[in-house]
Amino acid sequence: MTAVFLLMLFAAGVFVLTYDLMADVYREFSALIKKTAYSFKGPELTERGEVWEKVRLVMNITLGMGRDRAVRLFFIVSGAMSLTCMVLLSGRVSLGINMLSSVTAAFLPYLMLRIRMEKMRIKSSGEGERMLQELMDSYKIYY
Repeated sequence: MTAVFLLMLFAAGVFVLTYDLMADVYREFSALIKKTAYSFKGPELTERGEVWEKVRLVMNITLGMGRDRAVRLFFIVSGAMSLTCMVLLSGRVSLGINMLSSVTAAFLPYLMLRIRMEKMRIKSSGEGERMLQELMDSYKIYY
């Protein structure tokens, strides 16, 4: 934790000391970040793949977010998790374990959504069973 704080403090110091010399580079970098952020507000896509539709459907069921921007952000977060895992483990473990862990990290958000959807399905299944039991009980009382 201390190392992360010191690294952030170092980065802030480098930014402050080099701002006069690198102001144009920082502005270009800022424009690139803004352009990327505004790309999420673009029009909805018309051509979608099968994986895209599956992720959109699962996100719509579990989180209520089925728009293209949400799916695009989901894929970016999944890729960032995979890349972060790969960078953090590089040089510490073997290449096979590194690749396996980064692929696992990439699929972890989708797995969490699927588990959440399965819990919702089981919960709604139990409610249907109770409703059917009440219906059967009222039928027995009537006759």
